[in-house]
Amino acid sequence: LKADGWNPTWPKPSFRVAAPPEGLTVSPAGEVTWTPPAELPAGEFKPRFLVLAGDETKFETEVTLTLRDANRPPKFDPVQPFKAFVGRALTYDLKALDEDADTTLVYALAGTVPPGMTIDASTGQVAWTPPETQEPGEVTFQVTATDNGSPQNTATQDVRVQVADDHAQFTFLIGSIEKDEQRVAWLFDRLANTKSEVRMGDKLRASEMEFTIDSVDSRGIAFRMGKQRLRLELGQQLREAKAFPPESPIPPPPPKNVLIKLKPN
Repeated sequence: LKADGWNPTWPKPSFRVAAPPEGLTVSPAGEVTWTPPAELPAGEFKPRFLVLAGDETKFETEVTLTLRDANRPPKFDPVQPFKAFVGRALTYDLKALDEDADTTLVYALAGTVPPGMTIDASTGQVAWTPPETQEPGEVTFQVTATDNGSPQNTATQDVRVQVADDHAQFTFLIGSIEKDEQRVAWLFDRLANTKSEVRMGDKLRASEMEFTIDSVDSRGIAFRMGKQRLRLELGQQLREAKAFPPESPIPPPPPKNVLIKLKPN
């Protein structure tokens, strides 16, 4: 505190405080110190600061002080490493929580950000399509969540992505023959330079695609992936498989005719 325009004929100014909130003090030289105790509730306080010349009060003023609850930093939900495939669009939701009421969080990417990666500042959704130049392996970046408290607090979360080649894009149906009285087909992975012989009932995986062979014929195969049934023709790669129309539910059988015999009186 300072006493501007002080009459030089008066004694040196001395400061005091009246009705201070708990933990607030002022030195005679005007240095104000306030360490609010933990049990002091948030709210407004209006101490009066007095300026004395000797024992005589020359000036006084009321000051409004606002005590806020401590701003707690946001915290991220646990983040597990996830997979991405070269050339395939990926979205991943990252979520942070803040215990303080009426808090708005802003998300941002930090650290070494992979080329082309973006984040929705309001929702925390990360979007990325690993480019063809991306080497397979682990990619690490960071996401921050900053609240709108005073002062602002920021939480930082490390995120790991395992990038792999998209083998499904390079796995082609190259043939179908009769073998041991059963129709079999060949799938060829050009990246791994491997050929697989498949038949009805086989369970396979390529990239994130997990499917079961449903049928094999001279022109292609049908397979089930989750609730979908798809068709792959000879010469096509797995990403080109087309979904069959949704299967119609089997209608219930019509009700049987009921014959009622009436007895004569």
